[in-house]
Amino acid sequence: MSTPNRRADRAGLGVERAATPPSAERAQAVYDAFVDVMTKATLHSEISSRLSFADIVAHVHLRDAPQELALTLLFDRSPVEIAHGAVGQADVELFIDTQDVLRFWTGDMHLAMAIAAGHVDYSGPVRKLLRIVPIARRLVADFAAQALDSGLAAEDEPGLRSPLVAPITD
Repeated sequence: MSTPNRRADRAGLGVERAATPPSAERAQAVYDAFVDVMTKATLHSEISSRLSFADIVAHVHLRDAPQELALTLLFDRSPVEIAHGAVGQADVELFIDTQDVLRFWTGDMHLAMAIAAGHVDYSGPVRKLLRIVPIARRLVADFAAQALDSGLAAEDEPGLRSPLVAPITD
């Protein structure tokens, strides 16, 4: 086993890939938490408006889930919307492991670095999606709280020790 370099570790890339895929229940729980936090974003007028700057439709696929789990992000309108499954034609297709979704939303992984390192696959103009990641990161605390409540994450997970922001409120 190789030792991850420190720079990659700080970027959230020094974690070994899961040897086995997640259970259907765990994949569904991570997906549900992702849907819940994105639903919250669609209902928050400022965040929704800013996410629409991406002007794209993206399908996010949990590639290692035993069942088909995908979320469509309709960021080509204001207010933004989401849809279960890979609905319609997408500008960007993102293929990410379930654990990496959890790591992103708990503040423990940088999506751009994971893409650059080849841990997350994509097709289409992903840079348009990446430019709104800082806006989406405002939701980290909301996801982290949900992950703790549902048992998806432990209290001592790196991204949960010091959430980046307080939960959003209207």
